[in-house]
Amino acid sequence: MIVFQSTETLPDPIPGKISLGVDAGIENFIALSNGQLIKSPKFLRNQLKKLRRQRATA
Repeated sequence: MIVFQSTETLPDPIPGKISLGVDAGIENFIALSNGQLIKSPKFLRNQLKKLRRQRATA
């Protein structure tokens, strides 16, 4: 477990404004405080598959 402590004081939240917590993780790219999970982008994996197919046909 990692714990962060700070001596900084936080300003009071502005009434009517919505706050959102974000957690970056391994299983899911981002987990939001409203329960929404965003999957990890698979850009590299998709591009490697595409490159392998192109090399196999060449």
